[in-house]
Amino acid sequence: MDSASQMESAVKRVISAQYKDLFGKGPDETTVQITENIMVIKFTGILTRIEETLHRVEQGDALIREIRESIISIARRQYLPELESIAGRHIEHMTYYFSDATNQMYLFIVFEEGH
Repeated sequence: MDSASQMESAVKRVISAQYKDLFGKGPDETTVQITENIMVIKFTGILTRIEETLHRVEQGDALIREIRESIISIARRQYLPELESIAGRHIEHMTYYFSDATNQMYLFIVFEEGH
């Protein structure tokens, strides 16, 4: 990719489409920031209707987290190679933070340096 903004736009398209495919609902908003070898992807408005309902019941948050963890661990095999292709760099590490209270999720991706 020629510029960081083009890369960020491509990542946003790919990751939002993957997210929608996995959960049946895309995020309301997706932002991508790339700094040196770190990419941060922020999803806002991610809970599906059933998750919003579960969020209001006892043990619902734990169930949401368990289901999302399972889906994300499977899905990362699909979207990480696509992100590597867009960035032209190998991913060294990926982790995420999910907050059902704020209806947001962050993906933190660290690329190998020097590539």
